[in-house]
Amino acid sequence: HPIEKNRSGRQWENTNHWGFDIWRNCLLFDFKPGNYFNPNNYACFVECFLRLFFNQIQYQPEFCQTKIFKMKCLVTGATGFIGNRLVKELLKLGHEVHILARSKDKVFQMYGSKINFFEGDLWDLDAIQQAMQSCDAVFHLAAFANIWSKDKMLAFKTNVTGTKNILETAFQNKVKKVVFTSSAAVFPPTVNQEEIDETAVLPEKYLTDYETTKFQA
Repeated sequence: HPIEKNRSGRQWENTNHWGFDIWRNCLLFDFKPGNYFNPNNYACFVECFLRLFFNQIQYQPEFCQTKIFKMKCLVTGATGFIGNRLVKELLKLGHEVHILARSKDKVFQMYGSKINFFEGDLWDLDAIQQAMQSCDAVFHLAAFANIWSKDKMLAFKTNVTGTKNILETAFQNKVKKVVFTSSAAVFPPTVNQEEIDETAVLPEKYLTDYETTKFQA
């Protein structure tokens, strides 16, 4: 109960009350006669317990600490839908973020001075080299996502050559990890709404330059 005292005499009044409610409901539900064991309820119970526990103490014991390795990482495509959310999450976790992009104004409008900006694109090898200097990880999300372009080679240069430039530079700089974001467009259409995953047999032919070049990348 939120107003009960723990062993140290401290009251729980300032703790997350929603946590206690969920905790209590999980326990009451599973211990009612006739109810089956529900692992989802216990997962919720454990999460609430940990939240409440760590909110009440000033230090975390060695055995229950989650140690996050602070990385210096490069993100391409940081102004896109997924990239924007990725950068915010990386910053929230305390990582140092490098961003390679063409628009300085757009990047600083989104992130301010929280990031290190490097002006350039996926064809600028010098810019890629500078942005990737001493990075531990690279998240490559930048891509040409339009269905077609007046420049017939633009999709290939961006999605295939650009990815090749990122990977080769990462190899030269001994980057520990590269995460490449592909696209659901490389997978075949589903029949009868069955689920597919990355082991699905890929199509022999694609309809758009975007699909084709993402497959090639």
